[in-house]
This record gives sequence, C-alpha cells and structure tokens, in this order.
Amino acid sequence: MRFFGILLAVFVSTSFSGAAEPGSPDPRPVPVVLSCAEAAAIYHSTYKEEMSRGGLESVARAILEQAVQTRRIPGASIAFGDGSGISLALSRGTLSLENATPVNSETLYDLASMTKVIATATAIMILRERGLLSLSSPLQEYLPEFAKAGFGKVPLERFLRHRAGIRDVALPAKHWWRNAKKAYLSKLLKDGLVPDPSQRQRFSYTDAAYILLGEVVERVSGLRLDAFARLEIFEPLGMKRTGYLPPVGSVCARALRSCRPHDPLAYAFGGVAGNAGVFSTATEVALFAQMILNRGLLVDRQGRQRQFLSTDSIRFMTSDPEHSVDLRGLGFDIDTAYSCAPRGDFSRESFGHTGYTGTSLWIDPLAHKFLVLLTNEVDIAKGPISAIRWCLAKSAADEGRF
Repeated sequence: MRFFGILLAVFVSTSFSGAAEPGSPDPRPVPVVLSCAEAAAIYHSTYKEEMSRGGLESVARAILEQAVQTRRIPGASIAFGDGSGISLALSRGTLSLENATPVNSETLYDLASMTKVIATATAIMILRERGLLSLSSPLQEYLPEFAKAGFGKVPLERFLRHRAGIRDVALPAKHWWRNAKKAYLSKLLKDGLVPDPSQRQRFSYTDAAYILLGEVVERVSGLRLDAFARLEIFEPLGMKRTGYLPPVGSVCARALRSCRPHDPLAYAFGGVAGNAGVFSTATEVALFAQMILNRGLLVDRQGRQRQFLSTDSIRFMTSDPEHSVDLRGLGFDIDTAYSCAPRGDFSRESFGHTGYTGTSLWIDPLAHKFLVLLTNEVDIAKGPISAIRWCLAKSAADEGRF
C-alpha cells in the first residue's frame, strides 16, 4: 500500500483501481495518468503474484471489475487466444454509465480507429492482390482530383504507413450535415499538405490518410466501403455481426448514440469512413486476429483451408522495411508512441492497433497469441485506458510462462 501512496502523492488525480480481490468494497487506487513504466511498476507490485496463482483469467477479471466499480470505464469485453481459437472471453460492466444493461459476448463496440486496419488497409490489400491497384502508384491515379494537391504524387504505400506528408483538416461547420464528405475532401485538397517540406517524409498519424484510402477502395471497387468490407472481409471471415451501420435494434456500448460512431467525421459522413465507423464484438475481432496469426490462412469448421490474404500481404501489413524511428506496417502499428500500452510485454515483433473509444488489438506472431480489448472509455473523459491496456497485455504475454 505504501507504493500506491507514493504514486498518489506524485500524481494528484482520480484513479482506477489496482488489484484488490474481485468485489472488494475498497479497491486500491491507481493514478489515472500513467506512463508504461509506471503501469509496469503497478503490474509487478500488484498483479504478478496473482498471475502466478490464478493466471490470466483471474487477473483480467480483477482489472476489469475494478475499473468498472470505480467508474473508469462503463464496461469492457476481452478475447485472448492463438491461431486455433479463443481460450478466454470475458465481459464486465454495462453499456454506458447511464444504461445499466450488462455487456456480454454479443455486445457491439465502436472500434473507432481499429477500422483503419480491419476494414480499410485489408480492403486495399485485397484489391492489390486482384491486380486492381498498386501500392507504388500515386494517389492521383485513383483520385484524379488530387493531382493538384502537393501529395497527389505520393504512393498509396506511404498513406498506409502515415508517411504521406498530409495533415488532418477541420470540416467546415456549415457542411456537418450536408455534403460532408465532398466538403472534407475539398478542404483536404486545399489545406491537407504538411507545410514544412522537411516533415513530409516522417510518420504523422492522421485520419485523413485513411479517409483518402477509403475513397480509393470505393472508386476502384465500385462499391461503397461498407458494402465492400461486408462482402469481401467480414462475411468471408465469419464476422457476421461486424460492420458499419449496425442494424436498428442492435445492442451497442454507447447505446445512447443508437449505434452511431463516436468519431465526428465518420458520423458526419453518415457512419461510413476509412478512418472509423466499424462496430464489432471481441470474439469477432478475434477471428480477424486468427487470420493474421495464421498468415492469411482460413480454416473452416470442416477443416477446409483457403488463403484469405497472401503471405506477402500479411508481411507488408506487419513489417516496416524503412526501419525508421516510428515503425509502421501497411495498417498495423509496430513501434510508435501509440504502441507502448497495448503491447505490454509482448515481443518486439508484435503489432496491433488502438481506437479512441478505448479499443485495442495486439498480435504476437512469436508467441502465437492475440489480445482483443473492447471498451467505451469516451463516456467518461479520457482516463486510465493506457494502464488497463498495459496490465492486460502484460498478463496475456505472461500466460503460460508460470
């Protein structure tokens, strides 16, 4: 307890809890603002012994229950497993702070920026494999109106890695409800180029890059992005409830938004965008993770195999040949400022993606493990999600080590 007192003296803030026994009326506090090093200290001081006794399920239950009890998150669902399937699925909490309906394995969560890799980057790779586009071709080949932009000649590969020299722009207020996408693309054409030429080759995470890539998917395929993702990604993977624009009556975390995306641009675009907008369950995101772990191979219930994505596509999505300071695959985060918390103690070869709503997916090909965390942190102000992510990821990485 002295350790926690010291931390609280340093970080004067509200807290989510540490690792008191599940159901404890007085869970031990953990500061909201935590670096990964501080989260690691909490894990080793508080969870490591429980991990050696009860394993991942015991620790994950404690983390989620106490985060819910202290109102740091309304609810959450996790899925952990390997290429053969899910070994742990767990849900705790409610749809929102205002809606006491419990979350469960069927609850849909707003994936937010996880959409970038699960839908948009995967769609680009499918079109590439069919010979309908080239990663080395410039953006203007598929979106001719951007020939006038300073980034029109940049190849698609650099947009996928967030190294295209573009920046996010604001949607003009008068267009929030009418012609939103057209107005946004016009604004991006005019103001999207990073002003400083020396910064245009560097990693800079944006929504704009994936909004443009989503537009490329639509132009090349002739289908709206939501239709392409459903027909070519989600249905083949068995992700039957995953998609943009959940049907009326769906049960979603953030039910007060009627299953509309939190992301303001995706919302303004009618719920469909390359950067955000997909809803899914933890167990269905796990199906995507299994495909990636199996290097693009799908195995159905009858044991029949087929290649969903080529091994080359998986390699492109999960590696960075530039070996830069910020490592980014064609869709997946490998080693950037965004990766520390969801990676936990997974290997340096691991990769994944996060979302603003508190979601994350992390995959370790060396350990042959994945961890999905879906929650809805934005119902509260940004809080301790980095600590929750880190401690869960560390526990998942440690599973089987003891």
